Amino acid sequence: MSVLFHTPAGGAAQRVQAGQVLDLTAPVLTDGVTVFRRTLYLRIALDGACDRVTLDSAALALRFEPCTVAVARGDADWVRRWQGSFGTVDVELAYPAPVTRVESTLYGKFELYRMDGAAVSTDPTATGNTGAVLPEPFSATAFEVRLCSEKPGLRMAEKHKVIAQKHAAHRTLSAAAVGVQMLNESELAMQDADRIVELVNGLSALHLAGMPGSPRLTLRSADGSETLWQWIEPGPQQSALDFAPATLAQDLQPALERALKLADEAAHAAGTPRPAVLVLPLELASDSPCRVRVQQANVTALLERPLLAQPASLRFDGAAREILALALTAPPGARRLAVQGQYATDSDAAPGTDAPAPAATGVYLPEGASASATLTLPAPLRCGGVAIGWHALGEHTTLDISLHAPADAPRPLAQASIETDRTTPGTLHARWPAADLQSGTCRVRVTVRQGGGVWAGAPGTSGLRLGDGSQDAGQDVAVVPDLTLLAPGNPNDPPPVTLRLGDSLLIPNPDAAQAPRPGVLDLKVDPVAPALAAQADWSLTVQATQPLTLTVESVRVAYTPN
Repeated sequence: MSVLFHTPAGGAAQRVQAGQVLDLTAPVLTDGVTVFRRTLYLRIALDGACDRVTLDSAALALRFEPCTVAVARGDADWVRRWQGSFGTVDVELAYPAPVTRVESTLYGKFELYRMDGAAVSTDPTATGNTGAVLPEPFSATAFEVRLCSEKPGLRMAEKHKVIAQKHAAHRTLSAAAVGVQMLNESELAMQDADRIVELVNGLSALHLAGMPGSPRLTLRSADGSETLWQWIEPGPQQSALDFAPATLAQDLQPALERALKLADEAAHAAGTPRPAVLVLPLELASDSPCRVRVQQANVTALLERPLLAQPASLRFDGAAREILALALTAPPGARRLAVQGQYATDSDAAPGTDAPAPAATGVYLPEGASASATLTLPAPLRCGGVAIGWHALGEHTTLDISLHAPADAPRPLAQASIETDRTTPGTLHARWPAADLQSGTCRVRVTVRQGGGVWAGAPGTSGLRLGDGSQDAGQDVAVVPDLTLLAPGNPNDPPPVTLRLGDSLLIPNPDAAQAPRPGVLDLKVDPVAPALAAQADWSLTVQATQPLTLTVESVRVAYTPN
């Protein structure tokens, strides 16, 4: 169901529907500027486990259209002054919208005079027949309306209505029942019949033209204090304007993540649980009056949460067609599953390189530190990345890995970054476009940007040179690092490993931010089969037909809020 409502409290009757027309016709003074606005609300149900909110569907199409606003004497939003009688009325409006028609029950003609304070212009700016459209719109905040050519017989008929009303006021008739609008009983008692007729039927209404001006949508935080996202089409528009972006869900994603973070911070500061519903104001606004036609309004939300507490490594020996499984516990209403990871086969080592040393020891590298290892290549080879043994000592680790050839080259020939939440010992793989190396020496440099850990290795005479993150300091450590140069792979080759969720085969994620890289998995199931979505216990099965190690780094589920 759509999560877009007319009120913050929501409810089925308040859901925004296609075909509705929203009036942006009441001027509001905000920080000294007059705007015309209407606020809708995104209402997204939360739970205590989700760490991300996303839009599953964001089919929102709005049309900002021209409009006509009828303003009468009692319109508190528009009228600052509306006084005078017997054919002359001083008017001051909250906004100088163009007057296109003057209405009068009693009079047939009008003249409009501009005002500057109490001074009235000598000559009229516009003249015409009441009830007829002006040839040219008249724009002013303050002006005087002079009415003439009284329509025969109407004054007496209206006067009789007022007299009848005054005689029957103590009975059942009301002002509205006899056509007297915007007057309360105290006015009826104070004014004589002629004056009442003039007030009500002299200048009956002004018709104002509205055209979208800098139409915009603004999504705000739950407390309204922060602008999370905005769309705007600057300047006055000459016709209707459509808002129908094809990428609204992606455009709003950073705003939704920020909104959830702010809501959690506010709850933490107040010592209260996370709110059950995230309510975000979506303001529609214009610098001039207009209306907004809702052409499409199907905005649905999903929550996301991780299903793995930490990365999991699966080792396949390749002796037979092996199937291993990860047990997962899913929330109700699952819609899609995303899996990210990386794998390395035993044939990934580049020809001519030595196998890594057994990881019996290592060198600790804190955040900001670096270490480099020099390798001797007996023959040319192509390198598509490196694999290092690593034991992270923090919850999140970011490593920058660069390849320098020859070894003393100041600039890297290839480089890549690795981010991992893995806290158990294992192998990390950095991949880059294939680089051609000549025989001789090359150098691999590892820099810790975040976190810290141990670069695994074994005791030896040649070893690692430590650095401070910006350059190698020259201190040597007698450790042969767990380091392997990887052969380049073809990103179009199918991976030697398949994953299934129930009967559903995980496929490459078509929305991945990067193109497929050898050794990297970015897979998804969308949608999750209804029968499986109704179950809480899932099994993610993995099958491989050759020796390899698969590290499942992330398993995330998107599900419908309750």
